[in-house]
Amino acid sequence: MEFCDRGSLQDAIEQGVFVVDGPRGARGAGNEAEVDMELIIMTLAEVSGAMEYLHKHRITHRDLKPKNILLRSAGKDRRGYVAKVSDFGLSQVLPDTNKTQVGVVTHNLRPKFPASCPEWYKSLAYRCWRKDPKARPPFAEVTKTLLSMLSDKDWKPVEAAGRDS
Repeated sequence: MEFCDRGSLQDAIEQGVFVVDGPRGARGAGNEAEVDMELIIMTLAEVSGAMEYLHKHRITHRDLKPKNILLRSAGKDRRGYVAKVSDFGLSQVLPDTNKTQVGVVTHNLRPKFPASCPEWYKSLAYRCWRKDPKARPPFAEVTKTLLSMLSDKDWKPVEAAGRDS
């Protein structure tokens, strides 16, 4: 097992890794913090790709959550880390996976989207949260959508796009 020196995705979220300018970035009186959607999408695409791999091998994780995504330093990655799916204690090998679906958030705990969140991202999340598993997109589709959107910079907010220049 490799050592993941950056802690968990939950730790990163709590430390403000995805907030522009760190934990106190872009927060004024009553303003929500601006998040770096590109970093979020890169990380989600990596996790989705790992889950797609597991499902292709008939393995279902059954406990995917930020605490079970570990981060390992990677200097060549723009984020400075790579994400690794961990904790397979509840995993099962499935007898047949004609169509393995993305899991649903338990206890109806769903994140609040920041105002700058792209509509396509919200739409994808809502599809993943559908109650009927057959109505949810498979991880292959989620991964494809996320990777496609990473290459399409038109969805970025104007102020974020301006910073990249």
